[in-house]
Amino acid sequence: MKIVGVSMVKDEADIIGFTVANLLDQGVDHLIIADNLSSDSTSEILKRIQADGHPISLVEDKEVGYYQSRKMTDLATTAFEQFDADIVVPFDADEYWTGRKRSLREALEGTVSDIIGVPLFNYFPTSRDGVDQNPFKRIQRRDKKRAPLYKVAVRHIPGLKIMQGNHSAEGEGTYEICHNALIGHFPWRSYQQFENKVRNGYEAYRASTLPKEMGSHWRSYGELLENHGPDGLRSHFEEWFFDPAIELDLAPIGAER
Repeated sequence: MKIVGVSMVKDEADIIGFTVANLLDQGVDHLIIADNLSSDSTSEILKRIQADGHPISLVEDKEVGYYQSRKMTDLATTAFEQFDADIVVPFDADEYWTGRKRSLREALEGTVSDIIGVPLFNYFPTSRDGVDQNPFKRIQRRDKKRAPLYKVAVRHIPGLKIMQGNHSAEGEGTYEICHNALIGHFPWRSYQQFENKVRNGYEAYRASTLPKEMGSHWRSYGELLENHGPDGLRSHFEEWFFDPAIELDLAPIGAER
């Protein structure tokens, strides 16, 4: 079985190298990553990993608009048609895909359906975090509750379309939940990283013709930044994403392996 991961990234220098390393360690055979006009060292990090001989193909994406569904579907099509993928894993730079007491490869090999839902858990930075540069090691506390939406991996089916956010897919195929795998989601890693993500997300959605309800959180965060400046956005970050007022589990990602 050949497993290919596909992703579109922008300004993820603090995490992308660790994300790539994890996916390859989990048994993913090849990665196709589209860099969307990164202004930090994301592109240089990916090129260095590729130059070191790791199985990565890099794509230059110069379109600002956040047409994630179309772009990820195109990348998946490339994975199936040019790299003979059996399963495609559409991933974001801030996601740690892993198997439960096994590798991700072993978990996916145990599935039979065409669209495979994988449970996702949100991790939050706290005042108790360490200083490790790897966010997957530094941030160890997650929401006790699984996120309401799954992410998906897909097999090659007629009419395949990966939907915005990689939470679902359309096409002529069957669906199952893979309980032997999970995803750790690390979207909030520091205030500065959050502010940069808000600026990028707000710009990307404003440059698109997507309905207003798509990316509504990034649009609202961007408006908060515009109207109240960094101090207003920082207050929101500290209230909701840093030491959040929800019950967290100490659950280092990858420990189940």
